[in-house]
Amino acid sequence: MALGQALLAERSPEQVAAALFRALRSTLPAPEEITALPPPAPRAPRDTGGGEGVWFRLSIGRHSQADPRWVLPFLCRRGDLTRREVGRIDVLDRETRVEIAPWAAERFLAAVARPTGDEDDRIKVEPLGRPAPHRAPPRPSGPPRHDDRGPPRGPKRPYVPKNRAPR
Repeated sequence: MALGQALLAERSPEQVAAALFRALRSTLPAPEEITALPPPAPRAPRDTGGGEGVWFRLSIGRHSQADPRWVLPFLCRRGDLTRREVGRIDVLDRETRVEIAPWAAERFLAAVARPTGDEDDRIKVEPLGRPAPHRAPPRPSGPPRHDDRGPPRGPKRPYVPKNRAPR
């Protein structure tokens, strides 16, 4: 407290505050000029080849632990494709349906027809044309189904507390 009073006796409060500010700021890096970045250029529309893709069926599915995260690299490696040439990947229970860009479909079919000599040969690839997207089967109409607990027992009875003696 005595040091503060001695400083204020010799200098004005503004000078003391400025000295404190300079001392604290000396440990920070030098300021830099920041300029605004130009807005990104608009992306060109994706070339769709004039229509929808060609659908193919793979002989693996969810039952075989198929996952789009490894189906995409498989398609690119085995089918001589790029990521942009692969469209929708639908993994079903026992098969996987993939959409390939129309301009790459013939190249893809020729590439997967060649045997590679490794375990990728066990996955069969066939053209499908344009299948309807897989949808879940329609729900049956009528009363709701019940699980294995049996049929409903009717409305619950209201809770009535029992009169018990305190313990």
